[in-house]
Amino acid sequence: MSDEGLTVETFIRFSSKAPIDDIMNPIKTVKHLSEKEYYIYDLGQYIQGITSLFENAVKEANDNYQEAMSNIHKIDNEFINKTHSLEDNCETAVEIPKFKERLFRKDDYEMSKEEYGNLCNILNLSCQNVNDMLVIYDAKTNLVADAQYKWSILCDAKSALQSVIEIKSKFDKLSKKF
Repeated sequence: MSDEGLTVETFIRFSSKAPIDDIMNPIKTVKHLSEKEYYIYDLGQYIQGITSLFENAVKEANDNYQEAMSNIHKIDNEFINKTHSLEDNCETAVEIPKFKERLFRKDDYEMSKEEYGNLCNILNLSCQNVNDMLVIYDAKTNLVADAQYKWSILCDAKSALQSVIEIKSKFDKLSKKF
């Protein structure tokens, strides 16, 4: 038994004729191990520490998810701004050529050389807006995937925290008995 860390202090002989004190005295002389005295308290503190770690993990995961969603809202606003800019450019471009009614020939549209230059600039800006919108779309696709990943991390962290809280609750109920 000494290999297992146990020491034999005395032997208790059981007999129906022996007085109870002969059995109880050896039991009362066994030394109490003080490091085990606070075992339940220490275990409770450990569980509380684990709970705090999981609460912090949930908070961090939530902050990361909220940041990802904020980035999505920002890029949505960029896309909307580019869409409005494209719409404005189209409306301006439509107004540049002026309709002319002709008496002896077909009606047509005309513009000055300066107006033509403006139309070309507007069309170039529109092309740039479309290219920017494609880049924004690709970026949003990546941001949405990142947000979904962060959402799954948040859900996992919340689930783990809930499990730890349930364990803590059960421990608290059981430890009240001691």
